[in-house]
Amino acid sequence: MIVASIDIGTNTVLLLIANVNLTTQQLIPIYEEQQMPRLGKGLQPKGEIKEEKVNLLINILSDYQQKIQSFKCEKIIVSGTNALRVANNSEKIIQLMKDKFNIKINVISGEQEAEFAFLGATSGITDYGTALIIDIGGGSTELIFGNQKQILYKKSFGLGSVAVTEKFLHHSPPTKEEIIHIKYELRKTFSEINNKFSPDLVIGIAGTATTLACMIKGLKKFTREKVDGSIISQTELNELVNSVSELNSDEILNNYGEVLKGREDIITGGAIILSEILKLKGIIKLMVSSRGIRYGAIISELFK
Repeated sequence: MIVASIDIGTNTVLLLIANVNLTTQQLIPIYEEQQMPRLGKGLQPKGEIKEEKVNLLINILSDYQQKIQSFKCEKIIVSGTNALRVANNSEKIIQLMKDKFNIKINVISGEQEAEFAFLGATSGITDYGTALIIDIGGGSTELIFGNQKQILYKKSFGLGSVAVTEKFLHHSPPTKEEIIHIKYELRKTFSEINNKFSPDLVIGIAGTATTLACMIKGLKKFTREKVDGSIISQTELNELVNSVSELNSDEILNNYGEVLKGREDIITGGAIILSEILKLKGIIKLMVSSRGIRYGAIISELFK
């Protein structure tokens, strides 16, 4: 069957259209797209997603709906994450999208988001022993550790690439004091994982990880074949953090190209989050996967 899965995040709205075999439990992507309305820009807990952002979401879902219809999808799964979790006007937005597009947005908890991330990231990978999934979103970061039988640890931390940028990085490029402060806060936030587990495999998913992989590989455009399954070393990541920390957002976009469009002002924050997690755990390399929540949502609903 042909299934569409939409992930409405704090920064991006992603579409996956996949051919799903319920018998063999195989999921083969047919079409993918992402757009970046940044619904969570300036959003505080119990604040509201701005009307201009809601209108952007309407335009994106209208575009996605046409593509879903063209592929004759039999099922549509829509997941909403941190921005819709914390916004005071979430219910109004959910009802508006139901009225306009006849879709139900399932606002998933941080725990569910972590589970979907794990299921998506490990789909298609066999015999990995234990794995740690690092999912850096716009408003939160999910860390999930498990094996092929069960998830052993999962937690959603309320710091993502948009959130840390707005909270800690007030200049572009950031000041040295801001860099010191953000690293201190991140180490404090993620300190609980320090002695918790020792994974055989570490996988970075979502836009921060895939964009960083493109930057390190010199790719101006996202190319799935070159990014999916690629390896980032801690040394490469640290060098990139040092480089982008000295550039303003315009310079980052000019230097690294189209792949940074819409993410040029938050990639430094996202890169620092990833770097600090790797340092905290003594991880020297991670695999990058383009699979994530939108994949896990299908697996959770149809295969379990």
